[in-house]
Amino acid sequence: VIRFSRQRKILIISSISLNIILFSIVIWSIIQMNYITERTLKVNVIDKLFELQEIIAKQENEEWGNLDFLSNVLQDTGLSVAHAANVGVTSKTINNDDAEALIEFGGYLNGFSISINNQIVPKEAEEKMKSELLEFNSIIAEEGFDHYEAFDNWTTKNYLTKIKAILSKLE
Repeated sequence: VIRFSRQRKILIISSISLNIILFSIVIWSIIQMNYITERTLKVNVIDKLFELQEIIAKQENEEWGNLDFLSNVLQDTGLSVAHAANVGVTSKTINNDDAEALIEFGGYLNGFSISINNQIVPKEAEEKMKSELLEFNSIIAEEGFDHYEAFDNWTTKNYLTKIKAILSKLE
């Protein structure tokens, strides 16, 4: 039987307690980073896609009356997707393949963001944009982005899987 002095017992107990506290802080930080990444993906990608799907459908129903607004929404959504990729990479909660998919998707959306005001856009380019947006809208509808409640309990992995599925259909 090993006997410790009172000071050593206090030192050992303090050391163990401090290690438990530090370990708990590290675990809590990891959980928080995963939560932040998941929330960023949901708010900056998934929610924006639901909004975008509705706006494209509305523009189609209104005979594409406000393409400049739609262009701005597409650019905003593309930048939000890039932000989500940045958060995931910086926090190391998503891998490089997923980040590349998000960046590619954001780039695709930004490709539509042309300024209609203050520029003369050829009718052919405008018609091509409308056609591609209709195709894009049907793809995101196929992936379930017309049923918002389906995404209430999703996780980062599910969000990224949906984005990759959309990308594969766009290529």
